[in-house]
Amino acid sequence: MDAAEKKRGLGSKVKHVWNRLFDSPGQSRPPTLRPPSRPDNPTRPFDSPSAAASPVPSVVSTPWASRVNLASIPGAHPSLLETESQATSSLPAAASAYSYRPTPSQPAQAGLAGALRAIQRGTAAFPPLQAVIGELISCVEAVEISSVHRREYEELATSLKAASDSLARHQQESRSVRTSELIERISMLVAEQVAIIKKKQGRAKGRYVAEAEQDEADILSAYRRIDGLLRQLSADATLNLCHTMDQQHVTGQITLLEALSASRLAVYDSRLSEEVGRRACTKQTRMKVLSDLNDWSLNPDAPNICWLNGMAGTGKTTVAYTFAKTLKARKVLGASFFCTRTLGECRDVGQIIPTIAYQLADYSPSFRSALVSSLEKDRNISSCTASIQCERLLREPLLAVKSAMPEGVVVVVDALDECTNPKGAGMILDILFQVAADLPLKFFVTSRPEPDIRQRMQRQSDHMRLYLREELNEGGVSESDLNRLAELSGTLFIYAATAIRYIREAGMMVDQDRLDAILSSSSDSVYQHAEVDSLYTTILEAAVYKPGREPHEQTKMLSILWTAVCTREPVNVDTLAALSRINSSKANILLQSLYSVLHVSEATHTVSTLHASFPDFMFDKTRSAQFYCDEAQHSQLLAKQCFDIMEGQLRFNICSLQTSFVPDSEVQELQSRIDKAISPTLSNTAEVSFQEAVILGGGSEPEALIGGRDSNAIWPETMADGEQAAGKLGQSA
Repeated sequence: MDAAEKKRGLGSKVKHVWNRLFDSPGQSRPPTLRPPSRPDNPTRPFDSPSAAASPVPSVVSTPWASRVNLASIPGAHPSLLETESQATSSLPAAASAYSYRPTPSQPAQAGLAGALRAIQRGTAAFPPLQAVIGELISCVEAVEISSVHRREYEELATSLKAASDSLARHQQESRSVRTSELIERISMLVAEQVAIIKKKQGRAKGRYVAEAEQDEADILSAYRRIDGLLRQLSADATLNLCHTMDQQHVTGQITLLEALSASRLAVYDSRLSEEVGRRACTKQTRMKVLSDLNDWSLNPDAPNICWLNGMAGTGKTTVAYTFAKTLKARKVLGASFFCTRTLGECRDVGQIIPTIAYQLADYSPSFRSALVSSLEKDRNISSCTASIQCERLLREPLLAVKSAMPEGVVVVVDALDECTNPKGAGMILDILFQVAADLPLKFFVTSRPEPDIRQRMQRQSDHMRLYLREELNEGGVSESDLNRLAELSGTLFIYAATAIRYIREAGMMVDQDRLDAILSSSSDSVYQHAEVDSLYTTILEAAVYKPGREPHEQTKMLSILWTAVCTREPVNVDTLAALSRINSSKANILLQSLYSVLHVSEATHTVSTLHASFPDFMFDKTRSAQFYCDEAQHSQLLAKQCFDIMEGQLRFNICSLQTSFVPDSEVQELQSRIDKAISPTLSNTAEVSFQEAVILGGGSEPEALIGGRDSNAIWPETMADGEQAAGKLGQSA
């Protein structure tokens, strides 16, 4: 065979495959759809620099789990949502490469278009969904369905017809707020798939055969996802209607779900988020990592777990907060649990899975029904081990409703390393790794890196500079000082945040002397905490050894500082003063110099540490040097002071009840008696004493502190004065 025959044979084969993909038997193709003439020297895909450098998922360690190091992703690009929006807006519904509008004579095409029109009519009460279905119909009518996939499209048409019948029945029967939210969420997810279809159709003309085949397969996959979403909408609408009609059943469900004792404050945007200072990323920063996270959440073939790791202060929580906010806007945030040491329920490993299950039940009616079935079989699941909780509260209910769960739902868990149980982070991750592959949702988890996976952090000075410029834009800071501060901060956003609080403590104006002190500080040490340690040392030296401060004041300030880090929970200012053996007014004065490292809430008047890295610094003698806090020794002093306070304030029949034979419910003004008799300091002291006893870890020391004190008998008697008093004094114990 000569070269000419080979060339003709290749051309004939390409033409045959092209016609098989985009032509229908018995129909002629309009001239506008003929494939372009073959150039003499066609450009091959790998001749294109952009094609050769196509993006590859950054780090995927298993088929269903990926790890991302927060500081290891250089560069930035526009977010995925912006890119998709621009691509969609620039592509009219019927003005793509397939811009003609054929008569849908094919059974598959006619059936698919007819089923979608039925759904469009059946969703008249829900304009957002009706509009996006209209766009989908335009996509169907814009091209002929290839013979290769005709059977699949016929099956889709049948399935969609069933969904349309169900939706038509429900549109007049169920107009609840929950149903409206469900339809809004489904509409957004369908719109994402319509955008994919438009994009693939818009670029099909003139592409190579292999690429055209892949586009055809991607379009079919998008239609299948839309079918699944509409079937899920139908199923959830049915559940909502049934539950609305059976109010007694709903009440029973609520009772069972409340028994999970889920943490309300662990949600990413709870009121606690304001108290601990959570915030979204500064604009134009972390664009690359946020875009990668959006890509991961939208890609159905991506791993089910994404683990973002970084050392303390690198901004993991800020990224997690921003990502959760984005997911919520897209209606795909299934649940969130933000761990923090400042509150007991938010650092308890045992609360994580019940809280996630509770939020998922609120998100999906189908999951709620399956979860309630599990709880009806065993109402004590929330007290079981984490592995049993995961099996009964997540895995079994999710698998039971797998087909009804929307695609792309994400659960966000932040700061696992802040859980009380040192092994908590690893235990939860191990459980998730075991079950995530089978579940119809994804998990985004952040924590400090384990030693064996620690990766070299890359500097993000451009992001840091933008953040510093935003925070100090009115302070008159020179560009050179800004650059130096960004250089010192490196990847440690906690360094930058703490420095900002320190140098503009009096308000928005910058204290140049304080700025100069930070800029002149040196961190010649090469170990990982050097920068933040240098900053903390600079701040504490200026606060404790301030010129004119008397030695006894320095001792009192250190006592306040050590007490604040040892209590581990937010503690009332008056209680902090009492435990430090300082009067409240003096404590308030001394605290003003420590606002850079301690958070004093204006709403609750409680004191807590600003960041987990500060107690770590204070409890490590090699890092904090003269400011070192011996946790065991100071906890013993605190425990003794707690018992001294209780012995001084507790007394028999503290609420002055006339008799102990009258039930609490019949005692008039019992709560006001309790509030008057039991001061916040006494209440907080009871809680702190238990915590410090736990830290002491048993042995003879606690017995030596307690032994011989009359208050030991009075404390239970006080608690017996009323259930409210018991809760107020003995909640922690």
